[in-house]
Amino acid sequence: MPKTSTNSKTRIEAIADWLEKQATDDTITDETIWNDLRLTKPTYYRAKKDAMIELSRRQELRQSAINDTIVSQTKEAAVNGLKSKLERVMFYQNEIDILVGQLRGNDKFSFKLGMVVGNSHDAEGNYKVPIEVQNQIREQIKSYQTEISKIEGDYATLKVAETDSRGNDKPMSAIDEFVNGMPVEKLFEYRAKFLNK
Repeated sequence: MPKTSTNSKTRIEAIADWLEKQATDDTITDETIWNDLRLTKPTYYRAKKDAMIELSRRQELRQSAINDTIVSQTKEAAVNGLKSKLERVMFYQNEIDILVGQLRGNDKFSFKLGMVVGNSHDAEGNYKVPIEVQNQIREQIKSYQTEISKIEGDYATLKVAETDSRGNDKPMSAIDEFVNGMPVEKLFEYRAKFLNK
């Protein structure tokens, strides 16, 4: 590539600037550009080729910066997503630990049963929680464990392929196709409706 003078580089950059504006403004013509830059028509068209290359280089730099930003933001989002997933699991596990301590009688707490507010321990320090409250605590622990399992993906349906002796997939029955991938709760709902008929 032949060396270009500083004056020529400045001219090429100025034309490239105008070409960028021209891309978004229909009123800017080539004639507008060469008149504004005080160039002759032949000089403008000779320099325009190099200006187009400069313009292409600028666009590549912008696209590269955009791609770098996207990659950076994607990495950051992934890290934050993992962090928040871990934090949610840790929150639920901490809540479970607190509830287990209450259920075992290690931690003192107050509870409401009907309209009465009671304490988990009497004045002598004996554990005296009604079975209804203990069952509520167990249900809450189970609920938190379910949430942890959902976060960790333990509720994903297990898919096992059924094949014949040649390794070809067996066709699914109409019932299997209907039931496949349906949540367990929905299956129990259909079962209950069927049994109640």
